[in-house]
Amino acid sequence: VTTWLDQPHGALLADVKRTAGLRFPNLAQVQDAGRSAADVFVTTAFVEGELLGALRLMAKAAERPLSIDVGIRVVVDVLAALSALHTDKTTPGQPPLVHGAVAPHTVAVGFDGVSRLLRPYVGRLTALNLDAAIVPYAAPEQLRSGKGSARADIYSVGVILWEILANARLTRASTPLPKLT
Repeated sequence: VTTWLDQPHGALLADVKRTAGLRFPNLAQVQDAGRSAADVFVTTAFVEGELLGALRLMAKAAERPLSIDVGIRVVVDVLAALSALHTDKTTPGQPPLVHGAVAPHTVAVGFDGVSRLLRPYVGRLTALNLDAAIVPYAAPEQLRSGKGSARADIYSVGVILWEILANARLTRASTPLPKLT
């Protein structure tokens, strides 16, 4: 399995710098990035709150579904964050940014009521790393090609919305799936 740390440092840092230039309330703000001889580091602003996945687990443990009002607010915030990524105009001539790994563990629900999309710089990296946590939220074409896209990001949000409304998982996939041909 290829991880994001195995990717060429230059490509990752270029994507991180692009996302660092985006100032949007629903994106976790990149604070700093750099590299050492072997690794790349990225720091983002701390979000006081819980991951959406953790909130769903807490609701399940309490035998109560996540509030639909909260769920809709989270989805609207994530869609706003994706719109900022997908329509980025800070670097003319560059392809649109994609997240490629939208899932409950990449969405932080702040105590301030604002949800933020975490790791907005991973789009290029997920092309080679569809891990078990991403697979249930990945669009079929993303599973086939291994590449994220704006459409695949929106599909992932649709899965999250379905799970919130149904109070259930859409799939039971828990291990990486082979590429479909």
